[in-house]
Amino acid sequence: MEARSTQEALEGVLRQWDRADDLGLAADRIRTDIERSRTSLQRAEHALAELNDEIFDELDAEFDATASAIGIPGVERARIDRKNYLPLLNEQSFKKFSPSGGGIRTATQVAYWLTLVTVALRRHDTEYPAFLLIDGPRTSLNDDQLSDALYRRIVTQVDAASGQLQIILGDRELPSAYRRDYQQIDFSYENPTIGTVPHPGPAAVKPISLPAVEDV
Repeated sequence: MEARSTQEALEGVLRQWDRADDLGLAADRIRTDIERSRTSLQRAEHALAELNDEIFDELDAEFDATASAIGIPGVERARIDRKNYLPLLNEQSFKKFSPSGGGIRTATQVAYWLTLVTVALRRHDTEYPAFLLIDGPRTSLNDDQLSDALYRRIVTQVDAASGQLQIILGDRELPSAYRRDYQQIDFSYENPTIGTVPHPGPAAVKPISLPAVEDV
């Protein structure tokens, strides 16, 4: 009886050692998996950083080219801030560059959104919308030369997109040189924006106040 008890005790000790060995092997496997995951994460982070730099370099080049083609006054270099993603003109925030708004800010905003859409379409690696709605750019520009350059750049970008990009412009009157490049739809009191809702006429319009919207 005593021998059996001793045997069982020894077998229990051996089982404990076997389990300790199993736990040691499991711990080694976990450490290996952790190290492999850490290495994989580092590679992914490095690849992401490289992709981030690549995309920003492309955005900067396109934005600078677009601003130059439009001829935004006083702008020698245009790029996009890599921290807040907003336009920089001559290394200044576009709001500080043109604190009073107006034509420069409008032209910068159009160039900025054209840049984002153009690069997205060129790369084919994002679901960024291939559509822009621009409301009355010439109202703020007050510069025929700047207006013509802006419209010319828009036409160029749409042509380069080969049917992948749609831009809708709301304007009082299209520049005559570019009317053939657009499908023009005219709205009036007799031909309202929503055909089923007749316009009441200027005397019956009740204006509403809207909250201010942050630029870009």
